Amino acid sequence: ARVATVRPPKITVMKTVWHPTRERRVARIEVEGHKEPLDLHEGDAVGTLVVAEIQPSGVVFLHGGEKLHRKVGKGR
Repeated sequence: ARVATVRPPKITVMKTVWHPTRERRVARIEVEGHKEPLDLHEGDAVGTLVVAEIQPSGVVFLHGGEKLHRKVGKGR
């Protein structure tokens, strides 16, 4: 039997600040259920989502072992 996975929250990547040093990369993200945008770094978690990688044009999240790619300005 397949285990039912929790649907990831709706995410909108507002902007990313990319830097060669991973610790200095930041993504401003609107997350379903949060009133204010969040500034997240690689490794940060929001509920079931983990920020795996911040790229110049988007963010890669991990959700239940799957990678979710979200581009800046595109919500889902």
